[in-house]
Amino acid sequence: MKGNKLIILVAILVVAVGVIILNEKLGNKKPTEKEQKFFPEMTEQTIGKIIISEGETSIQLKRKGDVWVVSKPSADAAEKPASTPLGAENAPATAETAVEYTVDSASITAAVEKIASLKKDALISENPEKQSIFEVDSVKGLNITVADNSGKKIGSFIIGKSGPDYNSNYIRLKGSNDVYMSSGGVRYSLFTDLNRWRDKTILRFDKTTAKGITLTSKDGSMITLAHADSGNPWQIIEPIQNPAKTETVNGIIEKLASLSATDFQDEALADTATGFDSPELGVTVSFNNGSSRNIIFGKKNSDNKYWVKTDGKDQVFLIGEYTVNQVNKTLDDLKGEPEVKPVKADSVK
Repeated sequence: MKGNKLIILVAILVVAVGVIILNEKLGNKKPTEKEQKFFPEMTEQTIGKIIISEGETSIQLKRKGDVWVVSKPSADAAEKPASTPLGAENAPATAETAVEYTVDSASITAAVEKIASLKKDALISENPEKQSIFEVDSVKGLNITVADNSGKKIGSFIIGKSGPDYNSNYIRLKGSNDVYMSSGGVRYSLFTDLNRWRDKTILRFDKTTAKGITLTSKDGSMITLAHADSGNPWQIIEPIQNPAKTETVNGIIEKLASLSATDFQDEALADTATGFDSPELGVTVSFNNGSSRNIIFGKKNSDNKYWVKTDGKDQVFLIGEYTVNQVNKTLDDLKGEPEVKPVKADSVK
C-alpha cells in the first residue's frame, strides 16, 4: 500500500511540475507581430488624416485622392490670404478654410509607414505620475491623432522623448497609463513645421529623355544645346556650332532633373520685386516626346536666394545661389574642343 501511495504522490508531483513548466512557457511566449502593434487593424492604406500637435502649434495632413496636403488651421494662418492653387484665391484662411499645400511624397510615405507599423517593444511604466519623466504627458509630448479616409478617428497617441539609443521613443496611447518603448525613431518622421512637410519640387524628369537646352541670359543672349545622335553627345548649335563639354552639360541636366527649392514665396510680390520682369536666367528643357519645360530665375534677395518659377505651377520658390550657378553657364564654360576629322591616307601628297 505504501508503494502505491508513493507512486501516486510521484505522479501528482510530475503532473504539477508539468503544469508549472507549461504555464511558464505560455507566459513567456513571444507575442505575435500583430499583438505587438499599437494599432493591429491599421494599415498604410486606411490612414487618411494625421493631426500633429505640440504645445500651441498644430498641423493637419490629409489624403486627397492620390496626393496628401498639409494645412495649419490656426490663428496665425488666418492673418494672411490663400495664395496657392490648392487654396481659395484671396479667401481668408480660417480654421475651416486654411491654405492647403501639397505634401512632399517621401515625407508622408515615411510618416504613414511609421504610424502603421508602430510596435510595443517593452512596457516601461504603468505609473501615471511618471508620464512627465518620459515626456508622454499632454504638456511635453507630441500629440498624434489618426483618422481613416472617412474622417473617423482610428488612433491617438503621444510620442515622448528619445530612448537610450536615440532611435527609439517612449509612447503612450491616449486614455492609457501604459508607457512603452518603441524603436524606429518615429518622432523624426512627425513634426509640426509646416514648411518641412511641403513639396519643394520645382522640376523632375528622367535625365535620359532630355534632348535640348536653351539658356537665356539677362542681356538677352542665348545658348542652345542639342543632344547628338552620334559623336560628341552634346553640341552647341547657337550662337556657334561647336561640340559642348559633356561633363558641364551633364551637370546642368543633373541639377535640373531634380530641381528643388530651399523655401517658398507665399506672399504675392510684383515681378519687379522678384526680378521676373528681367530675369537673371531663363532655361528651356526639351524632351524626346516633343514637350518642354521653362524655368525662370529672377533676382537675388537679401539672403542670396533667387526667386524661381516654372510653367505649370503657380507657386513661387526660393533657391540657393550655388544651385543657380551650377546651371547658369557661359559660352566659354560650355565650349568643348572642336572635332578633328582624321585625314585619309590617299589624300596626302
